[in-house]
Amino acid sequence: MTKEFGRITLSDKVVISDPCYSRDTWCMGTSNVKPGPYRTLLTYTDKTAGWGTRVAELMVAHETHTVNDNWEKTDIHVGVDSGQAGIFCDTIYPHGDTGEYGEKDTFYGQCCNATLGEGYENRQRWHDLKRELESNAKSDFNKQISLEVLEDMKNHYTPEVYQMRKTAIETGEMPPEPEWHQGNTVMDKGLVSSSGFGDGGYDCFIQKDEEGKIVAIKIVFIGENDFEEDEEDEDFDFEDEE
Repeated sequence: MTKEFGRITLSDKVVISDPCYSRDTWCMGTSNVKPGPYRTLLTYTDKTAGWGTRVAELMVAHETHTVNDNWEKTDIHVGVDSGQAGIFCDTIYPHGDTGEYGEKDTFYGQCCNATLGEGYENRQRWHDLKRELESNAKSDFNKQISLEVLEDMKNHYTPEVYQMRKTAIETGEMPPEPEWHQGNTVMDKGLVSSSGFGDGGYDCFIQKDEEGKIVAIKIVFIGENDFEEDEEDEDFDFEDEE
């Protein structure tokens, strides 16, 4: 599955890195690119030996470029120590401290918020609720009391979480698990996501146009053959889904 996010604008230079790293960290890289608007895409895989759906690839591509199969591996080693990595316009990557987790105004803080992404909190609450229902099934469960408690606590939940809990209490069944995209754009000038299985080192690939300018970059977190022993592989393709 591939999800496309919003367009970002890149200058003629990008930083390819875990956003927690300072610019002098060895396991990151920079690259000259064709400036302009870029598409942003994440590809996911559930072939993870029971580890759930994970981001397999992160990619940006100039809007004038049609992505093909001719990827060229670079010598950039994309190290990861914060469970995330991305491709960022050089103009937004700090020349000093990148910030801390939980800070809304720093570069790193905003990247963390983007990586947690849409649906993360609802997904966490969904798993909390699932554990509660499993516990209720093993004990005396009073639906009416549970609904009354929920109403008393209504202001403590987002509308989505409140409705999710109410439905589960009334029906005794779990609602569908909320989507979690595990990434997003940053400041309209970068794309960041969770890095597959987390910390480690990952390969970076590029495509060039007829003038030799880089017009597409991708980081591969989970290769298509990583779990071929479990089932036949599928190709992870970044071609247009439009």
